[in-house]
Formats: sequence, C-alpha cells, structure tokens
Amino acid sequence: MATIRVPVDLSAIPAAERGKQRIQVAAQSGQQTVSQVIDAASGKATVELQLDATGAITIAVGPEQISAADLFRRNTPTVTARPSNLEGKLQYTVKPIIISLPIWRQWLIWCRTFTISGYVYGPDGNPVPSAEVSAFNVDWFWWWSSTGQVGPTATTDPNGYFSIEFTWCCGWLPWYWWELREWRLDPVLVHKIEPILKLNPDLHIGPPSPELALSFSALNPQPLPPRVQAALNPQPLPPRRFAAARPVVATSDLNPTTLSAIQQKLVPLLPTVPEFERFCLWPWCPWTPWFDCDPNIIFRITQNCGGSTNVILNETVWQARIDIPTTLSVNLTASSEACTIPPPPNQPEGECFLFTAGCSVPASFIGLTGSGALAGLAYPGSEDRPFTGQVSIFGQFGYTAADLHYADYYAVQYRLEGAPSTAWAPVPTAALQPFTRIYFDATQPYPNQWFYPAFTPAPLPISGMPGQFATVYQSRQFYELNNPAAPDWGDVLNGQSWTYNADLTAVIDTVGFFPDDAYEFQIVGYTLEADGTISSNGVLAGCGKPSPLGVNNNNDFSLFFANPSPGETTPDTVITSISFNGTPLPPCGIENLPPSTPFSFSVQFTASDAEGYLDSYSLSLQYGANSPVPLFSCGCLPGCGLSTAESGVEVGPCYADAISQGASRPIWNGGDMTLTIPDASATFPVSCAYDLILNVYKRNIVNCDTDEVYQETAYYSFTVLYS
Repeated sequence: MATIRVPVDLSAIPAAERGKQRIQVAAQSGQQTVSQVIDAASGKATVELQLDATGAITIAVGPEQISAADLFRRNTPTVTARPSNLEGKLQYTVKPIIISLPIWRQWLIWCRTFTISGYVYGPDGNPVPSAEVSAFNVDWFWWWSSTGQVGPTATTDPNGYFSIEFTWCCGWLPWYWWELREWRLDPVLVHKIEPILKLNPDLHIGPPSPELALSFSALNPQPLPPRVQAALNPQPLPPRRFAAARPVVATSDLNPTTLSAIQQKLVPLLPTVPEFERFCLWPWCPWTPWFDCDPNIIFRITQNCGGSTNVILNETVWQARIDIPTTLSVNLTASSEACTIPPPPNQPEGECFLFTAGCSVPASFIGLTGSGALAGLAYPGSEDRPFTGQVSIFGQFGYTAADLHYADYYAVQYRLEGAPSTAWAPVPTAALQPFTRIYFDATQPYPNQWFYPAFTPAPLPISGMPGQFATVYQSRQFYELNNPAAPDWGDVLNGQSWTYNADLTAVIDTVGFFPDDAYEFQIVGYTLEADGTISSNGVLAGCGKPSPLGVNNNNDFSLFFANPSPGETTPDTVITSISFNGTPLPPCGIENLPPSTPFSFSVQFTASDAEGYLDSYSLSLQYGANSPVPLFSCGCLPGCGLSTAESGVEVGPCYADAISQGASRPIWNGGDMTLTIPDASATFPVSCAYDLILNVYKRNIVNCDTDEVYQETAYYSFTVLYS
C-alpha cells in the first residue's frame, strides 16, 4: 500500500470566500479511486491518501459535491505522480496544487439545485389536474438533438400546479460530455436547415442521416470549385494536395476536437440566418455545450383521462427555454385533449330552468320560439343551420335553499313549434339517449381521481297514479346530494369538481322520431318520494325573460330538426360537361389551342340539395404541382360568370348570395349551373393536364358536429395543349 501526500494551496482564494465550499482530493490507479474531503478555511492543507499502486497515478482536485470518479471526467486540475522508495516503502510526493480564484468560483456553479414550478392550463384557460409533467434538458447540433430527463416526473394538483427540483452539474471534459449523450435526427431541425442549404448551389450536402457524422464525400458528391472544396476540409493540406487531382478526405467523425475547425470553414459558405444565431445552432454559432452550466428545458405532459392516456404537450427542440435560471416559473398550455376543471356551473336563483345551448351553439344564437321560419335554427338570419341526428340540450336548474328537491328528476316534453298548448307530449322514450358526465375527486389517490357517472333515462312510477310511469333523467344536483360520501362539490382542492358535461341536460335522437320541422321543448321537474315514486312539480318556470322578438323564457325553447332521407345525406355534385369555344370536350380529352389566341371556356355542373339546406359550392382548377386555384368565390357579382337556365334557381355560390338573389330562408336547393369564362387564356397558362374539382356543402349540424359533415366532391380531368 503506497502513501500519497498531496499539498493543496488555496491562498489565492480570499479568506471570506473559503467557507463557501469544501474541496475533494482524489487519486486514481487503474480501477481504484480513493479520495478525501478537506476544509479550505486555512488556505493550505496536505492530504494523505493510501492506495495500492506501484506505478504512475493520477490526482485530481475539485468541489466536494462531485463524486471521486467524476473528478477525473471533469475540467479539474490534475497531475500525474510517480513513486519513490523511501525506507523500503513506496511514497508519492506531489508538488502543491494551486487553486486559482476563477477555478474556485467556477466550482461554485458546477452542481446547483434547480427548481421549475408552474401551472398547466387547457386551451380553455382552465387548470389541468392529475397530469404528469416531465422536464427534459435538450442539446442540439446541426440537425441532431439529444434529450435527457431532469428531476422526477411531477403530478399537477387540482389547480394545475406542479414543481420539479433537480441537481444539474457541469464542468465535464468535452469527450466525456459527448459520450454521455444519445443523438437522434430531429425532424424540426431538418425542416429548418434544409431550405437554407439550398440557397448555396455550390454546397452539396447529402441527405440527413441518423448517424452523427458528416461525410465529406456526401458534402461534395460533385466536383466543386477549388475554393469551396478546400474550405470544407478542416485539416491542413499537405504539399501534394495542390496537385490537379485535389483528393477530398472521405469522412470526418464529429467530435469536440473537429467541430471548431469545421465550423470556421463552413460558416462562410452559408447564408446569415439571425434566427439560427439567436438559437445558437451550429455552425451559425460556436458550440461548446460541455462548458454550459445552465440547462435548456422542454416539457412533455401526459394525462390519464377519459379512459386513455394522452400526450397533451410534447415540446420540440425549437421551443427550448435556453439557459434557465436556478428558479424558473412557467405556464404551460396543453392540447384540446386535456381534461380541465372549469369554474363551477353558475346556477340561477329560483325553481326554474335555464336553456343554455343546443349542441355547442349558445342559446342566444338559436332562433326564438315564435320567430317564424327561423325558429330553432342555429345562427338565424345568417347561416340558418338545422340540427340533424343526435342533439344535445344544455341547461341549468335554478337553486333554492328552501327546496332542493323540486327537480330530483326531470322529463323532457315537446310539441311542434306554435302548436296549441294541448299538444305538449313527452319526448319518446326511445329517442332519449344516455350520456356521461366526468368529475375530478381531489380526495382520492392519484391516478384514480376521475369518475364517469352515467345519466340514463329510466321510467319511474308516478306517485298516486298506479301503473303510470314517466321517463326521466336524474338531475346533476340530486346526484351531488347523494354521491359520493364527501359532500364537497365545487371544492377544487379538497372535494369534487365537474370537468365535462356539467350542464348537459338531455340527448335526443331525432332520426325517425321528428319529421323535419321546428319543435318547442320544456323541462318538467319531479321530486323523489320515500316509496321510490316520483311526484310532478309541473313545467318549471323559465329563469329568463320573454324577448320582444319571440318567446324566450328559457323553458320554452325551439330547435329545428332536419334529417335527410337515405341517399340524400350528401348533396348532388356532378360536373356534367366542359366546352372550349362552345365545343364540348369529354373527360380525359385533349384540347389543342393556338398560342396567344383568346378562347372561351364553360363548365356545366350540378350543385343541389333536395332538402334545401345547401350551404355553398366551389369550383377550382388544379394542374402540375400547384395547389387548386378557385374559379370564383362567395360574394361574387353577376359578372363572375355563374348562370343557370332554370327558372327559380339561385346560383349562389354561397347561401348568403342565394338569399340576396331571392331564395327564401331557410331553403336553398341550388340546381344546374354554368360557369362561363369569355377569355380563359389566363385560366390555362401552360400546356398541361388539368383537373376541375367541384366541392358542395350542406348546412346541417350533424350529431352536434358543427363542421360541414355533409359534403361531396366531383372531378373532371382533361388536357390543354398550345400548338
């Protein structure tokens, strides 16, 4: 066993600073490493270590918080010592290792504790609870990136808050820092860099490769001008390289020793890109990340909600927070797949019902009862959209402290809009559909905090009327009174909070039960009696007030249903024929035209809807690699070339246009149309194969999907040659 004496000189460190950290002295021989921590207060100290060694050993000095083995992998003062034989024993005497003030201060930041905290919100601005937040350090080089998680994965609380604490160390030797990382080809960086490389036609760089190496044969697959070829070789040219052949080095593996030379030669050949310089993307920015003591952070968030685990945020390298401080506060916005906790539903006062929406259309954007042809239509007076298929009704029951049981259960009744009061009847049982609400329970352990109670319409016996039943839904308020055991509804941190469908009142399947028309609806309240029967409280009062434009007491609301017959769900969409200079051209035909000579072009097509709920149509022309070019647009004047030979057909091409042309709300059927372009030479600029594309859309809101679900497309292909 050999004795190693290592003097350490800290006299260059001001006495007031020596107490900020202790230092560690380590000796290494082969696989053996021994170390000792000493106090720096005196300014000088000698460490004596015992090590089983007979040959040269390496000694390193560094801060206490670094492991002994890692001291030899970091940019620390190191010396090599050889043994001497003193009185038959091997001893190592080392010259004093002097610690300068810059090194001492650098050690203070080599390992620091970082804290990242913040909130996760959904796109609706509400908090995202019970989500797993992971933070990653990310480094980037050219079109590769390397990520590694920092700290533990944190779980957001009911307010969406999380906190992550981790220790970040730096000061690595470049070669070891490089070996610690796994690199991958990053599609975001590839997308950014590739267009820039094409700006220099002399710079031929091969396609991105998962392998972290630049091949100079790939950089120069074709002979380049001598200036470019020489600049791309980072090594000095021996004399023979000035011969005519000028060979190029085959490959250059990327490592810390080659990057600086390659960067200096490559930058003059690349355009200046301020965005890359700010982002410090190599080679536009010198790259020495092994000296970087501040991590670059991106986030990945998952949430188990709705029966599956979804990635609700997955940031890319380009979103990195560069060189974060030791304390970082962030607000993160998740995707629309996140489950959030909205504010508690506002309940109006009194024993009443407030209709709030049909599907996702607010009640204020639905035609009022008594407003004539527009009653029950979504966006009346502009879009006039009917509801189709399953329709969700949203509303709120009023609150009264004196009587919480006026609507333990409720039924939905209807009549044709404007029918006599005697026409009210229960919505058919088969038309009423079950639905699910979701709530978050902060009293339960993660991740079992989400609950999905079903609200299914069921027939319950009516009190005092043997054999009579009413099909009813259980109210949300009555569910809260009886579930779960903890009565803390609305307490986000300590109780239960509704997160989905809190105000959903009923789901009605209109297909086969409601012929196309407008219908009025009302909610009837029931109280659950001790014997399991229900007693009616009658039609609930409306929480709102009548409108001068029509009835709107919020418990006499209208919805317009329109369900197309089989085969009529999509509009009629046909391109019948096309003509050049009045002569028809069949599909796949070739039209030969003299150059620089004006010619006319016309298209005969059908855009119609038997139900009368046509929304719009468009006709576009596509050729070559170009995007389709529209031949007209909504709001076009009569001079845009659209016409029809049929009387009583409005050409549109959009619903608002048809109304201005004489169509009666809410019906527009469309029909057979003709588009005529008197001089089409600019429409067909080159000899090419062309595609006409006709898209036709209906206005129906289908199963609460407000996108244009009912649509159809037709095509017509032909070729134009100028000869």
